[in-house]
Amino acid sequence: MTISIFLTIAVLATSLNLILVPSSYSATIPEQLLIPDRNTTIATAQNTSLQILLSSNGSFSWQFVPYKNNTQRLLVILSTLFNTTVVWIANRDHPVSPNATLNLIYPDRQIILQDHTSISTNINSSSNSNNSINANSSTSVVWSSPPGIYSVLMNSTGNLVMQDDRNSTLWQSYDYPTDVMITGQILRPNHTVTSRLSLDDVSTGHYTLREEIGGSVLYATFDQQQTNIPYAVITYAEGVYGNYSGALHSACNRTVLIYNADGSGVSLDQEDSVVTPECQAQSGGFTIHGITFSTRLGGSGFRYLRLMPTGDINTFLLSDKGLQLDNELFKGYFSTYCKLPSYCSVNSLCSSVQTCSCPDLFTQVDSSDPRRGCRLITPLNCSIVMEHQFLEVPGIDYFANTYMDSYNVTSATECTNLCLPNCSCTTTFYDNTSRACHLYDQVQTMQSGANPSVTQLPATLAVSNGNRFPKNAIIIGLSVGLGVLLIGLAILRVFIGTRLSRKAVEYPDSKEEISLESLPGLPPRYSYNELEAAIEGFSKT
Repeated sequence: MTISIFLTIAVLATSLNLILVPSSYSATIPEQLLIPDRNTTIATAQNTSLQILLSSNGSFSWQFVPYKNNTQRLLVILSTLFNTTVVWIANRDHPVSPNATLNLIYPDRQIILQDHTSISTNINSSSNSNNSINANSSTSVVWSSPPGIYSVLMNSTGNLVMQDDRNSTLWQSYDYPTDVMITGQILRPNHTVTSRLSLDDVSTGHYTLREEIGGSVLYATFDQQQTNIPYAVITYAEGVYGNYSGALHSACNRTVLIYNADGSGVSLDQEDSVVTPECQAQSGGFTIHGITFSTRLGGSGFRYLRLMPTGDINTFLLSDKGLQLDNELFKGYFSTYCKLPSYCSVNSLCSSVQTCSCPDLFTQVDSSDPRRGCRLITPLNCSIVMEHQFLEVPGIDYFANTYMDSYNVTSATECTNLCLPNCSCTTTFYDNTSRACHLYDQVQTMQSGANPSVTQLPATLAVSNGNRFPKNAIIIGLSVGLGVLLIGLAILRVFIGTRLSRKAVEYPDSKEEISLESLPGLPPRYSYNELEAAIEGFSKT
């Protein structure tokens, strides 16, 4: 999302109530501020044209910007070259009101973003006029720095740096990115980049790039049942062919991700470029530590990388020609969008030409947009879970199968039997070679039969008995079922006739006894002759 801002040319230093170090770029907008020994209001959210700090080359500013039709505010770092592009947000999940303030709290020397809200109540007076009164107000801390801050610097690389009294870095925005990385930026272990929810909604989205100790992992989260599911992994020791375990547990355990300074790709390195002998041995001489993007636009300008709301990683070039898409990782490097978890959305099949379709017994959620996903024509009913059936969809792969734990079973039937008792389990994948069985409560995009390098797995999707099966399945079911039924009825008729004939011979004195005995649930019945013999002619009592 690009936010248009009208930037002021000058800001009075005294209005900030701070001791300011002048910038070499502008005589009035500082690149650094020194924190005074008192409580101070640094800026108010009401003024979105005020640049709190501006880098010495004029490329980046720290300031408030309007959001949601100017009703809310975000505290951001802007790239001010050619356009205004938000590259970092302090309060993405908690936009503040225009009444918010950025304050220094002394003596803790902590910078905090406080939101001030009020609730007004209208009261009808005796003169029938409405009087608005301030009934309640509240103040909340939305974002804060660590304590001990003596200075804040907006440097020329887009990094906002907070320092202590010895000019050592206590906090920097590079360590806490939102959805953007700038060329030269480093993502260290246990730090993340997280997508926004949509192009217009900056709040936390479904996808996270996390730097693990041994490599970089892209995770997807959709709901409580689908949390942190890996969908792409690149490790220092094995590159894009590395496994998930190698990212979490590795002798190369100080791995960092670098967005190359020239924008040509991303590289993995060991922190401080120190490769231990153990790491060297594990990597076995492997030298390709990273990904080179398939395209790169020429020319000068501002380059940045964004984790998109779709889960893809895109790079952009912003220049006097405007904003241009430079590279799409999944299309450019993996040659397909189908590896993106939600490219076709829930329960959908993604083909070799990257079109989205629904399996049999499913229909599109939105007939005008195949990428909105699929739903069962007849929903599952958990009260009759054991009557659910499984529809086999051959030649399917799923992004999570490569990385998620599995059961080891001997057949596809055994795999589906593990799923059947649990109503929340809707999909199984069984690999005939490895005998791996994967169970899922919900699936997103499934990749169907195109790429020869993809292992083709038979998938089964849970369906209700109320669903109409495909025509060939109905024909087979009727022919087999009717044959079995006729044979069963014939056998039953012979059995009943034989039994009734035998009873008639044994007990000729009571046809009524024969008909009653055939009823289920009654106690044993005996003839008069049997009772007389059992108690010796009724002589025993």
